[in-house]
Amino acid sequence: VEERFTEAAGALPGSFVERKRRTVAFHHRKAPHDDGEAAAASLAEWARGIPEVVVTVGKKVVEAAVDSVHKGDAIDSLRTDLPEGPVVFLGDDTTDEHAFRALQEGDVGVKVGPGTTAADYRVADIGDVVEVLAVLAGAAARR
Repeated sequence: VEERFTEAAGALPGSFVERKRRTVAFHHRKAPHDDGEAAAASLAEWARGIPEVVVTVGKKVVEAAVDSVHKGDAIDSLRTDLPEGPVVFLGDDTTDEHAFRALQEGDVGVKVGPGTTAADYRVADIGDVVEVLAVLAGAAARR
């Protein structure tokens, strides 16, 4: 998967590959819109044909995971490793929805921007995130 994504990124100016421990992502946010969308659709279709690869399509990104590990699993893992307290998660993409669904009572999930979401809260855009963080910091300071 990584090799194929890297070849596609090499052929499309404005795109790049991000490697994580269990995932490879093809980003095309700086590529010409139509070319990026076509490349992403082709890569997603190809990767879905590989057994045990989970494909997630987000905003100008295609992510392929070697198993079903996702951001919700990361939330669950962090919850066991960190002191008790609410988890706060902000996200703007479909790849963040697993994390929103993993949140529990007392946690805070904030969707940034439009789209269907499992988050309890929403802000219009990234500019509003600073205000959300200020409110949360103030609440934490009062605890």
